[in-house]
Amino acid sequence: MKTVFIATDFSVASENATKYGISMASDLGLKIVLFNAYQVPLSIPESFTIVSPEEVKNTAEGYLKEAGMAYKKSSLQPIEILAVEGYPTDSIIRNAKKYDDAIIITGMKGEGTAIRKIFGSTVLSLVRKSKMPMLVVPEKAEYKPIENMALAAEVDHKLNLSCINPLVQICEKFHSKVYVVRVLKTHSDIIDELIYRSERLSKKLEHFKLEYKFPRADNVTYALEEFIETYDIDMLGVIPQHHNVLERIFIKSETKELAFYTRVPMLLMPELKIGQAVEENKMKEKV
Repeated sequence: MKTVFIATDFSVASENATKYGISMASDLGLKIVLFNAYQVPLSIPESFTIVSPEEVKNTAEGYLKEAGMAYKKSSLQPIEILAVEGYPTDSIIRNAKKYDDAIIITGMKGEGTAIRKIFGSTVLSLVRKSKMPMLVVPEKAEYKPIENMALAAEVDHKLNLSCINPLVQICEKFHSKVYVVRVLKTHSDIIDELIYRSERLSKKLEHFKLEYKFPRADNVTYALEEFIETYDIDMLGVIPQHHNVLERIFIKSETKELAFYTRVPMLLMPELKIGQAVEENKMKEKV
């Protein structure tokens, strides 16, 4: 990672994500970009004052400047601001791609059904469309050094482990302890644990305090919630392979209401297959 691309709509959740993102970027020595995708009303009743696109853009830029000034760690710390007209998901992805090795940071609001609405419509949409890593920051998450990192992943021989480089970079900075967690069914035995211990992943993370954990539960959502609390996890890393993990946790909940709520940020790292990163770099060079 070289750039944190913080997408905000100036909501409480977004403001907290901005604060978190700037703090993390400061510790990691990364470039900071504050971004807002705004939309100009298509029609305005005659009784209302007409607002030009330039005024909307200037207002958005003003809010971005205020946020940057409020949360920057030093008066000399450079923060780039960018306000662009367009729909949020497409605008975020298109503009984040312009920056070198960027991670998108966005907020997540509230508990219960509010997460279904916000997470399902915006964040999951970003994950489905974007091949960039993303950090989703809950509304009440407070920034702190990452002492304990959990990685919820299904690692197979086709997975290019360079996809977890953002996690490695964070853990190197904070000398984090890393838990690789895989929720197994309640009837699973020691053979299942041995199958899901990855030699490649162990080698990738060999410089960290590494432990494999295999909680047994029939509900992945509740198992991860309990694991986060029990092991005092500061950040949860997820590789959304074909979106199965995210949809099992956030969309296809076993209860009618969305049960999952975490106090910790989620680091989403899109899946790469062996050789895919090389091909994507060649494409960038041609462009």
